[in-house]
Amino acid sequence: MSVDFSVCRDCDDTFCECGHHSTCEDCGAKLCSECGSDRGILGSMSKNGFIEWGDGEDEREECGVCPWCSGEEVTTEELLHLALEKLKITEEALTIELKKRIQNE
Repeated sequence: MSVDFSVCRDCDDTFCECGHHSTCEDCGAKLCSECGSDRGILGSMSKNGFIEWGDGEDEREECGVCPWCSGEEVTTEELLHLALEKLKITEEALTIELKKRIQNE
């Protein structure tokens, strides 16, 4: 028997998945019990605040709204990808440039 551990997307703490936590059904983001509770999300969350099992309204359950899927929050990785796109440079090219700058200091 094993126990899974995850990292909270909000506080970066590691938590045991056998306890209370929140998981997004759409993007897989996970919140520890403390961060989930602080955000008012207990259990599942999704982009639109519903988990759907079928086509009808009676085949869905209300849940918390995922702050990352809904666009309320963004990750540093998402910011990096947008900045690279706007700068029209790849992550690899930027890494090479930064390494050269550090070596010349």
